Amino acid sequence: MCTPCPAMARFANRNFILSALATIALTTLGAFFVPYSFALPRTVEYWAEDARRALMPRAEPQDSRIVVIAIDEKTISGLPYRRPVNRGLLADVLETLSVSGPQAIGLYVPLTDATEPNKDQRLFDVMRSLPIPLVVATAPPDQVLTQQQQVYERNYLNGLRSGPALLGKDGWGGAVRRMVPGTTVDGVWLSSFTAKLAEVLNLGRADRRRLAYHGIPNMNTRPFLTIPAHKAVGLPAKWFADKVVLIGLDLNDRDRHRIPGGWLHSPPEDRMPGVQIQAHAVSQLLDARHLPGTNELTVLLVAFALCTFGTLLALITIGPLARIGAVIATVLGFVVFSLGVFFWTRAAIPVAMPVLGCLTAFALTRAAVQRFAQGKRDYLRAGFNAVASADLARQVAQASEAVTLDGENRAVTILVARHADFAKLAEALPPDQLISVQSAYTAGIG
Repeated sequence: MCTPCPAMARFANRNFILSALATIALTTLGAFFVPYSFALPRTVEYWAEDARRALMPRAEPQDSRIVVIAIDEKTISGLPYRRPVNRGLLADVLETLSVSGPQAIGLYVPLTDATEPNKDQRLFDVMRSLPIPLVVATAPPDQVLTQQQQVYERNYLNGLRSGPALLGKDGWGGAVRRMVPGTTVDGVWLSSFTAKLAEVLNLGRADRRRLAYHGIPNMNTRPFLTIPAHKAVGLPAKWFADKVVLIGLDLNDRDRHRIPGGWLHSPPEDRMPGVQIQAHAVSQLLDARHLPGTNELTVLLVAFALCTFGTLLALITIGPLARIGAVIATVLGFVVFSLGVFFWTRAAIPVAMPVLGCLTAFALTRAAVQRFAQGKRDYLRAGFNAVASADLARQVAQASEAVTLDGENRAVTILVARHADFAKLAEALPPDQLISVQSAYTAGIG
């Protein structure tokens, strides 16, 4: 009958089985919950997702429903001062739009300080006389304003539809990855600028969904038509008719934010103006799109499969190099699988934490195997020390992988032979002669 292999002996040990199951359970739960609990692991998963989106971008035509009027460096260079934004220019742009018939206007420009009184008053009057829905961004709660600035902004925007300029930054590094429907300040709910725009466009309530940034048709085209503010004044109505028009800053030193995978873009685009991010959010709301993703059950099953496989790799009886090769092949195979899923479905299944869970399960199980083998060697050494020499006990312990403690069935032949008067012969002969006689006897019956 066949001798059980060492792996079967391990499985037969109840404590070892419980240890392996506990390893699978703990590493699976860790791979699932750690990204939800800590910013750095969550960011690593985001980076893995960003890399897939950069490696396999999907071209999209420019969204013709949205126009961005940008107050850029060239616009600022033609104005008498850099900040605050010239209110006369904003009034000119709004007057141009008032006769162009856009669906809605979003003014994403800080209005927290007084400038020239006549220009301040002119913009104040123009904003209230617009025949088109207007949403104005206010300072976010985390922006530090003086008491005077808070009072000025509140009075200047009184009676207008406004909301704080909130951006959902997530992960370590603070890339903008989510929409923000609003926030609570002093027990009062404030709908965000994005949510207010969704209301005036009859798009329903904005939620905290992942931002699905709009693609581009080629590297020379922006996702949305962007017009410098100083060139927008006086343009024909057809440029803005039935569009959603967003007005905001596009300066090198103000209101720029990290975006997912910006460092992977070609050329690199690590930061994006807030008004452009709002344009991406409005585009997504207009399409009622959600970023393709995986639900919690799928994430849990992926983690469980990888951690179980890591445990099994630690248990199989193969050489060290073959074992390491199997681990590397498993990791690379899973990465290729995740790329294939993303290519066909655009859903980015988690990669980093399941792989880490797989490696952790492998390492913990190998450590348990080594502890089990050491215990087996100690047991054999202790048992043989009582009945055999220390050298024999050591040899048996070193070969413990080939020794089973469960017993085995074998077909054997037993010969019982009696040497007549052996006791008397042993007493009469010296040891060397006795051994010679005994050897001749056993050689004869063999």
